[in-house]
Amino acid sequence: MTDADKARWQRRLDSAIWLLVLVLAFGRFAPLGYGDLADWDESFHAWRAKVICLCGVWRDQSGLAFGGFLTATYPPLQIWATAVLFQLFGFSEFAARFWSALAGAGSVIVLFLMGRRLGRSQWTGLFAALFLASVEYYARYTRRGQLDAAYTFFTVVSLYGYVAYLDRLRIVGWRRVSAERGAGGWLVLSGAALGVGWMSKMVLSAAAPAVAGGLGLYGWLRDRRRMGLLAATLFVAATFCILSRMKGLGERLEAAVFDPGLAAASGDAVLKLALVLAGVAAVVAAPVFLVRPVQRFRVAALAILTGVTVLFCAREIPGTFARPRGIEARGWQQVRPWIDSMDYRTLVFVGGDFGPAATYYLNGLNLNWHPDIVFASLPQYDESRLTQLAASRDSRIIVSKSWIEQRWTPEERARLLDRLELLAGGSDFSIYRPRAE
Repeated sequence: MTDADKARWQRRLDSAIWLLVLVLAFGRFAPLGYGDLADWDESFHAWRAKVICLCGVWRDQSGLAFGGFLTATYPPLQIWATAVLFQLFGFSEFAARFWSALAGAGSVIVLFLMGRRLGRSQWTGLFAALFLASVEYYARYTRRGQLDAAYTFFTVVSLYGYVAYLDRLRIVGWRRVSAERGAGGWLVLSGAALGVGWMSKMVLSAAAPAVAGGLGLYGWLRDRRRMGLLAATLFVAATFCILSRMKGLGERLEAAVFDPGLAAASGDAVLKLALVLAGVAAVVAAPVFLVRPVQRFRVAALAILTGVTVLFCAREIPGTFARPRGIEARGWQQVRPWIDSMDYRTLVFVGGDFGPAATYYLNGLNLNWHPDIVFASLPQYDESRLTQLAASRDSRIIVSKSWIEQRWTPEERARLLDRLELLAGGSDFSIYRPRAE
């Protein structure tokens, strides 16, 4: 094979790797519009963006914010972006989650570039992108309209800019001398991404000093022998964590962190956590003391670890393209067009949940924002009040099926539904109007 043929095949391989990375990155858009917005955070941020569109309050929402939350509670970048998307595409679950999904896709691509730069190979970048895209938590929360995906993306961009800057410095002992004129541009990118990240979620500021200090070691680790040692150590540690996750340890450790009582009930969660920490410590220490003895098995060990990682990713990656866990289709999507039409004088809500999700879908009617529309809540059966509220065909009644099944008697449910005509509905929420006399 001539050099020209090799170059042509390499270009095709590079294109195929890039195509695979793009599929891993943007595959999360496929099920993005499925299900209603979830309480709390997702619907709360979407509600703030909707307030901007309805009232034009881009800077100060303190007088309109749900539950007394001020604009400064969370930085406004994602709120502004979602408001722009609402104005472009209308109010929808897809638009509310688009910014998070875009940030999640961007993180996969930037991590590919980071891995390629650190490992000096397209394959290293591909493994990094494949591993990130196959993490179930990451796939889940980059398809929700929350702030975490955006600030993660800007953090990764900041890291990549700083690594690229360090790559363009010549190391002389512990002194750093700029080797290229454009090195400062990467540092500007790193700082700008960090600043935009602060506009996404303020918790990012706490990580900035640790990130800068940790990356300062990169110049010392650029030596191929040291970098190879570190890469092998981290690869083994990551694989150890993968095996633990595949055995279901991840959920039990999460329970141990968030519910100590549940951890005590499970018995061995703390013991397994100690075993994980001891195993990671042993993996980190092993290359220092056993470098020469294990060199003869290095190729076989890396082959086994690579195979385990590929199997794990192959098992988890379908979750990127499937419907996200924890998202329910309760019927708000079917009810929303009838609420948005505003062709009624009275809106009755038969239920008791007035979290941000209900406020978002009700367009703030439960906050009495619309003086021309009377809003009434009917958590308990009241014959006289129901007769008064549902006396006109201009009334609309939203019924939570789960609410009345748990709190109303069968006779009360029958009396309610017998006088109503179904307009639209889902598994839980449905909207009705009074039957014609």
